[in-house]
Amino acid sequence: MKRKICQLCGVQFTYEKFLKNLCSELVSHNYEVTSIFKWDEIEIMPEQKGVKFKNIFFERKISFFSLIKTTYQLFKYFQKEKFDIIEIHTPSASIPGRIAAKLARIKVVIYKVHGYYFHENMNFFNKMFHIYIEFFLAKLTDYIFTVSKEDEIFSKVFGFKKTEKIFYIGNGVNKNFFYPASKLDITNAKADFGVSDDLFIIGIVCRLVDEKGLLELFKAFDIIARNNKSIGLFVCGNKLKSDYKKGLEKELEILKDKYENRIFTPGHVKDVYRVYRVMDLFCLPSYREGLPYTLLEAMMSGIPVVASNIRGNREIITHNKNGLLCKPKSVYSLKNALEELIENKNKRDEFSKEALNNVLENYDSAKVLDREIKLIDKLSLKFF
Repeated sequence: MKRKICQLCGVQFTYEKFLKNLCSELVSHNYEVTSIFKWDEIEIMPEQKGVKFKNIFFERKISFFSLIKTTYQLFKYFQKEKFDIIEIHTPSASIPGRIAAKLARIKVVIYKVHGYYFHENMNFFNKMFHIYIEFFLAKLTDYIFTVSKEDEIFSKVFGFKKTEKIFYIGNGVNKNFFYPASKLDITNAKADFGVSDDLFIIGIVCRLVDEKGLLELFKAFDIIARNNKSIGLFVCGNKLKSDYKKGLEKELEILKDKYENRIFTPGHVKDVYRVYRVMDLFCLPSYREGLPYTLLEAMMSGIPVVASNIRGNREIITHNKNGLLCKPKSVYSLKNALEELIENKNKRDEFSKEALNNVLENYDSAKVLDREIKLIDKLSLKFF
């Protein structure tokens, strides 16, 4: 008899980015898989072999009434489907999902933390408020999985669950897609995106929201580019429909007007491995992360990296060994780190080699998926 598992997240972007491969592996391991999230288009059901889909709307900025409505919808659906296991992802889905799962008496409720909402750069009282929300919700959770070792340690120290119910899973990327590109691959990618061979490209792949540190990146680039006409900026991504935070389209357009033919904004690119081929240096100055895929993708692609010194980033980067860490929200710390690598090719080559060895050894997606599937099997066995 197949075990029924539900993968629950807020939006389709999360499913496509984080859960699609996991669902495929679960199907191949004889699970009956359903995935619940808000579809991009109500009339167009996502498609994946062996996976059933349910469309439920999750507010990223939760109100009392939306919480009650979504929790009730989930509760009724959980009762109808009688899932054995529910694995919940993202903050917007975690509150109604865990409440509904417990009300429906689901046997195994897992919360996978892709980076807690609270972080070190938050206002103290706001941070403590969100910590205590997680502390309460953990009581409705059987097991906690984390992609970051810092989150695993924090969860244990703060007593969210007993230590034997908290597990580090990690993140990984597919080395068959992300690898150091050949000169021909680089030439073709630059031609596809209209990037001149004469430009040194600083790149970022992210949602276009301020918490990714884009304002600091734009300002740092502006300072550097005034005196260096060979520097370009490649910003890949867009603002999701579900993002309630302020977008940065206006600021980006101002920068594009100022540096014509040196700013590149392709929007969302499906085959994202191609965008790293145009970059000479990758930058991720976020305010908060879990264990960022884009940083791993860049490093697996052989690109030297600069990132903010926050949870997740500093887990992957050892400062001055396989990349540089800069102070979060600091334009000049970011500018100095970027300039250090722009001006030193030997250091770029050294860092990218060290980074590639690190991600190949520790962040291979096949190994991470295998670890998670085996753990789900083990934790659910006692109920079947």
